[in-house]
Amino acid sequence: MKRFIYQIGRPDKNVVNFTYENKTYTKPLSSLVLKEHFGDDAKVILIYPISIILYNEKVLEDLKDDGVDGFIKVHSFGTYKKPGDSESITFNSHYDDIVLRILCDLIKRYFEVSKVESEFYFDISSGLNIHISAMIEAVRHFSVFTQLMNWQNKNFIPKIFISFSDPILPQKEESSDKKYRIYIQPLNFKAFFLSPLKKEDITGENKLSKKLFPDVDDENQMKENRRKRKILENFVIFFSALRNNTPLVLYHFESDKYEDIIQAIKDLTNEIETKLSQNWENSPNLPKNDYLKAIFSLGFYAGIVEVLDKNLKKCSDGVEICEIKKKFGSYESSIYRFFGLETHIPLLGNELYNLEEGYKVDGKKLVEIVGKEWSKLMSFVRGEKQDFDERNFFSHAGFERTITEIRSKDNKLYFKYSENAKDKIKSVLLKYIGD
Repeated sequence: MKRFIYQIGRPDKNVVNFTYENKTYTKPLSSLVLKEHFGDDAKVILIYPISIILYNEKVLEDLKDDGVDGFIKVHSFGTYKKPGDSESITFNSHYDDIVLRILCDLIKRYFEVSKVESEFYFDISSGLNIHISAMIEAVRHFSVFTQLMNWQNKNFIPKIFISFSDPILPQKEESSDKKYRIYIQPLNFKAFFLSPLKKEDITGENKLSKKLFPDVDDENQMKENRRKRKILENFVIFFSALRNNTPLVLYHFESDKYEDIIQAIKDLTNEIETKLSQNWENSPNLPKNDYLKAIFSLGFYAGIVEVLDKNLKKCSDGVEICEIKKKFGSYESSIYRFFGLETHIPLLGNELYNLEEGYKVDGKKLVEIVGKEWSKLMSFVRGEKQDFDERNFFSHAGFERTITEIRSKDNKLYFKYSENAKDKIKSVLLKYIGD
């Protein structure tokens, strides 16, 4: 079990007596008590507003000796004067920037241990209210992000706890042997199968993907930004295919590699950290909601791809109907179970039954009359419309008759989409990704 313990740092190193599980510890911070209690697999990361570091530059060096494993510098609010200086410094910060900075560090630490069980503790015993609030908001976003990444194995979703001690009063008002108890409570947040991105984020004139990954003069950077925009677009396609119960799409479209998606997340968080550290007197007021949409979407996409990679075998020359029934239309083995989409199963099952048994031509089932060569489904299934119909695409679980091709082999039905259907499918999936 890997554990990370976060706390807002203090400007001093005064030690006090803490008690946890009937044992006494003399430490400057309660987070260091938890680290000693948990042992070698625990790490302490302290969050320091830049004003505290300005006030006491030695505070970070001193705390390294106590076993602190990492520090996060965040922006401050207000006016401060460094001892010995005649001039004061005014810090102009933005709350959202502090949230993003803490979130980026959480994601970085999580990637260090992403495929093992882990616990994250957030100690609120010290610090200014605004930084405590920012930390808790970052925790909520982090919890949702890790849930979206781990549909395949929910044991890898970190367990999250809040910790705190009895109120610590100034030493002159307390006896030196005063002991402060430490408490731990679990925090629970819920993630849902909803797209962080909307249609306008991908297809609108001011689309989010282009705001975050703009066209630039540098040719290499331009290529990289367009690749990342493409990854965000691909997320929407795969999300929409799952949400709208069109499993054949998941065989037809090629997903990005899991490792490439993870790297895109790392690149994005590194970019955020770089922008936030460029000026400590004034934080840049980054578009938090835009960055959150991108981070959630990339994490969600990674979670979807992980499930598909481990449970779905791509078929280069069509998909046999029993494969679709097993992987999506069966209560026992459906991929939809990972995502909480069990209501899709009977609807898909009804469409698959029609394809196997329900559609008849002169009293014969499709498997009896379809040849070995690929033919349009519309050649065997009646319908008034001769052109692609969005409503029929969704009402028939993606087996829209004008773009779906069918053939028979060894008395089994195989399906695929027409080669020229990709743009139509992509367009309709982007259009219907939810509210």
